[in-house]
Amino acid sequence: MKNMKKLLNKIFYLLATGALAVVLPSCNDFLNKMPDNRATVDTQDKIQKMLVSAYPTTSYCVIAELSSDNTDDIEGVNNPNYTRFYSELFNWIPSTQTDYFGEAPNFFWASCYKAISSANQALQAIDQSPDTANLSAEKAEALLCRAYSHFVLVNMFCQHYDKKFAGTDLGIPYMEKSETTLNPKYERGTVADVYQKIDRDIQAALPDISDAYYKAPKYHFNMQAAYAFVARFYLYYENFDKAIEYATKALGAIPQNTMRDNDALHAIPMNPYNNVQLAYVNASEKANFLLMSYYSGLGLTYGVSGICARFNHPTILAKTESVALPNPPWNGTYKVGPVVFNSSNINKILLPHFPNAFEYLDPVARIGYYHTVHAVFTAEETLLVRAEAYVLKNDFTNALNDMNIWVKSATNSTMDLRLDSINAWVTQFNYYKPDAPTPRKELHPGFSVQKGTQENMIQLLLFMRRYETLHTGLRWFDLKRYGIVVYRRLIKSGNVSLVYDNPLVVRDPRRAIQIPSQVIGAGLEGNPIEPTTQSDVYDPNNVVEAVQ
Repeated sequence: MKNMKKLLNKIFYLLATGALAVVLPSCNDFLNKMPDNRATVDTQDKIQKMLVSAYPTTSYCVIAELSSDNTDDIEGVNNPNYTRFYSELFNWIPSTQTDYFGEAPNFFWASCYKAISSANQALQAIDQSPDTANLSAEKAEALLCRAYSHFVLVNMFCQHYDKKFAGTDLGIPYMEKSETTLNPKYERGTVADVYQKIDRDIQAALPDISDAYYKAPKYHFNMQAAYAFVARFYLYYENFDKAIEYATKALGAIPQNTMRDNDALHAIPMNPYNNVQLAYVNASEKANFLLMSYYSGLGLTYGVSGICARFNHPTILAKTESVALPNPPWNGTYKVGPVVFNSSNINKILLPHFPNAFEYLDPVARIGYYHTVHAVFTAEETLLVRAEAYVLKNDFTNALNDMNIWVKSATNSTMDLRLDSINAWVTQFNYYKPDAPTPRKELHPGFSVQKGTQENMIQLLLFMRRYETLHTGLRWFDLKRYGIVVYRRLIKSGNVSLVYDNPLVVRDPRRAIQIPSQVIGAGLEGNPIEPTTQSDVYDPNNVVEAVQ
């Protein structure tokens, strides 16, 4: 473990000094050049190459996953497999640390705005080109890239969109042009402003989406990926008709034909586990609509390693409320079941969503960068988006059809879900308490969810989504969307030992991750997320109750 920490420290040093080299050129160079010193983008080929950099290279997954109820504190301070960075995320404390893998909020923020800058530079070049008419597909991709990065930023660093509050909740700056000044001033606006501009960019892009020029379409907003993104956006925007419309375009007339080949994935030997993880994100897999490559340790954090083993998804959580719950509402096991990695101070429940790769900068010194690939939009998640939208429109028949397609794809079940079986399965559980956990959690969304069958179907969909999106961070956005209270627990010897006195309540300010301190220092208004009293902060001695 000490050798690993030394290696990671070297990696972080390279990341940090590399970043400084980019943002702090020599004084002479700086004074001798115009403020806007970007490469000239004046041909179709250059525009297409510019769009390769219009996708974030840093992930939100670790930030969101550690903030969510997919994470417990395993063995507490006696577990050495953590850093202060992970502890801050787990306890919803504004991050003051820089992590080894470049996944801290400040890196994610910078990566998204760098991607937005590339999209804007491409848009500017397209608008100035004498051949604009033949660049419609490139313009559509640039608009979607700009919309996507703003979408993940607003959902990470702001409160979730809620019609009642979106007009006053702080948004994030929406960058619509390439900057040419040294010290531009930005306003955050509101969440409603950001969503309106994302909607505008999406609608401007949709008519011209094309797969024609992509050499690696799964790493670009190909047509299926674009429609899947738009479906998720409209689900979050509470426009359920459009969510259904665009999910249908992504999935096609026969959604079964887009589902993942889980039988083939199951047949891959689990040792080494990375082989399964690599197969999951294979570009030839039809269910993978959009893949993104990151500088990231996700393959270690949610793989067979001790990285972040203190704050992870342990067996007790999986067996009582998520992916290893006994007697799910179908009569078969998952085709690709969760696996457990147990070792000293390590108890991780894993699904093969992130492979691990290492790029050597110096093979002799054995230093370099960790990488992973993320299936950002998939057929399965898009199907569940559509099913959820159907439920929220009280169209239970179509929702059941989609839910059964998912069950047949993901599990070995030979039975169909029915309304009565769903109601019976959900209502057998009491509502969740941190010391008496169940998969049924109280919902407090900003939109209407009726008690009874509608709520029960949402409960099951959230349970299905939890399996489908484990480790990816999407659970965090589900918690925000449905106003689910999140508790922090200490797990010792496989049991709930303590429940900490810092629950994340409905519309808690800490649900909006604090924007980077460097950005606040530059004058942008920060989120009001700091706890009002010291007692709100995680403290092993500050306990609601001890569970024997």
